[in-house]
Amino acid sequence: MFNVFFRLSTLVFALFASTIAGAADQPLPVRSTGVVTWVADGDTFRFKADDPAAFEALRVVARQKDRQTARDLRVNDRFWSDNSFLVRVANIDTEESQHPDSSRNTQAGREAGEYVKGLLQGVAATVECYDIGYWGRPICSLWTESFELGTHLIEQGYADYETGFGRHPTMDTHYRRAMQSR
Repeated sequence: MFNVFFRLSTLVFALFASTIAGAADQPLPVRSTGVVTWVADGDTFRFKADDPAAFEALRVVARQKDRQTARDLRVNDRFWSDNSFLVRVANIDTEESQHPDSSRNTQAGREAGEYVKGLLQGVAATVECYDIGYWGRPICSLWTESFELGTHLIEQGYADYETGFGRHPTMDTHYRRAMQSR
């Protein structure tokens, strides 16, 4: 009986290890369903992934990028043991509301943050992450059953489409149309 248990547990461990190793080799973008558990402001939130392999793939890429830069990306402050991570929404910018330099926080930023909190906190969604940003956060787009967040925030006037770091890899046309329709 012990032999059977030992073989079974070894097989399960081997399958788990190969899944995680495969996730580490998975190129970006990484996609997962999950839940928004906390909203920091209009363009930053915490997302708890349903897919541990997707979470691990993002964390591996963040650690690799951390080793390649001269600054500390604070990866351990961006990824948590419950498969959640801090997300920066790709290619949009809302006014500041939680900046450490309080002089940069604005009423428009507080309104955007409250609006996004009302939209997303506790909501099931899908994220697709394309990169790890300057501050160590995954750069992602988010979809709910009703909308894609970047397009929605641009259309509602809470955000602008930002291309200073390049165009959005999949939503460029949508974001440009949303900016023109305001």
